Amino acid sequence: MKLVAIGGGHGTAVVVEAATQLDAEVTAIVSVADDGGSSGKLRTAFDIPAVGDVRRCIGSACLPTVRDYLERRVGFDSHPIGNLLLIAALREAGGDLTRASDVVAELVGASPRVRVVPVTNTPVDVCGETPTGPIFGQTNVHNSPSVIRLSVVPSTVTATTEAIEAILKADIVVLGPGSHFTSVLAALVVPGIREALHTTSAQSLWVANLLNIENESRFLGPANALQSVREHGVFPDVALVDDTLGACDLEDISVVRGSFASPNLRTHLVNRLAPVLQSLVAD
Repeated sequence: MKLVAIGGGHGTAVVVEAATQLDAEVTAIVSVADDGGSSGKLRTAFDIPAVGDVRRCIGSACLPTVRDYLERRVGFDSHPIGNLLLIAALREAGGDLTRASDVVAELVGASPRVRVVPVTNTPVDVCGETPTGPIFGQTNVHNSPSVIRLSVVPSTVTATTEAIEAILKADIVVLGPGSHFTSVLAALVVPGIREALHTTSAQSLWVANLLNIENESRFLGPANALQSVREHGVFPDVALVDDTLGACDLEDISVVRGSFASPNLRTHLVNRLAPVLQSLVAD
């Protein structure tokens, strides 16, 4: 089975960890538009794509002790060790984040059945369309409850060849979970990704977020969030919706309901997601 997970660092890392419980080859296609925290500082210093979500997804394919080490923060700017490893690998790879990700994953002993690739190797930002005009940058979009549509700038960026090829060869593509605009859609709207999703024969699964407490998705329940995904040109085959989200009317899509959430409702449980992924391929 070939599985692709598309999104940001937190949600996609959970999907990757769930997929490693299966007999699957996994590719995580990760957004690189973050401009806050360590990633933002490193972007400014080195004019590179954001590396933080790549780090998290590499960690999800490692032993827990290694994962914790990659997250450990050091130095005056409190950078995660995994980010610094990626910066060093980037220099050796001539600025190619895909190659740098491969090097770091091998260095830290990540599962050879998992590959983490950036959605683009080009530094990129997001632009959110709101009723009062555009807003720019991941942090600003994340903090706004008024975003209607998302795009990336510069518009000339293209998805990595590795990301497109993984989608075209996949048996299943998982979209989310994660911050609606700044993680999931930030990856989906990069030119080349939607076209690959339209072409692939893979079944696509959209995972509804558990809580909508972030400003960017405060008014987006499952139905509105799915509609937003469709308005951005992506049309999933199946939706996974946790029972805690209550009744929701999702039209023209197969829906998988169940108890997938952790007790604090902050994340999906790995051991609950894995059987769903397996069943979709079996179907």
